Amino acid sequence: MTASCAGMSLEAFEDIIDRLGGKMSSWPRAEQLAAQMLLDVSPEANALLAEVNTMENFLSHTPPLRAPSGLADRITARAFQTSVHQNHPAKGLAEKIQESFSANDIKARNDTPSAD
Repeated sequence: MTASCAGMSLEAFEDIIDRLGGKMSSWPRAEQLAAQMLLDVSPEANALLAEVNTMENFLSHTPPLRAPSGLADRITARAFQTSVHQNHPAKGLAEKIQESFSANDIKARNDTPSAD
């Protein structure tokens, strides 16, 4: 079933949620009004908004994940173990990636305050 009210279809509602998130107060005013009219008549739109808000709430309270120390170095070191044909477009890419990650690791270590 395709619900639509005042020009906003369920598909358009889903699209704007995908683009702007479930916090309707951050949406442009015209979209807020059209979405509210749709929410007034559409159980499907209400369920979708509730699902998105539940997910966003969960994600906002989840601590950020950090890659284990040295992961980038281990990945690029593994890339060196794989042989690449001399004419392959990726030839030399592993070295560039390793240099980039190694430089970023050094910068991150220098930017991290010591626990002295």
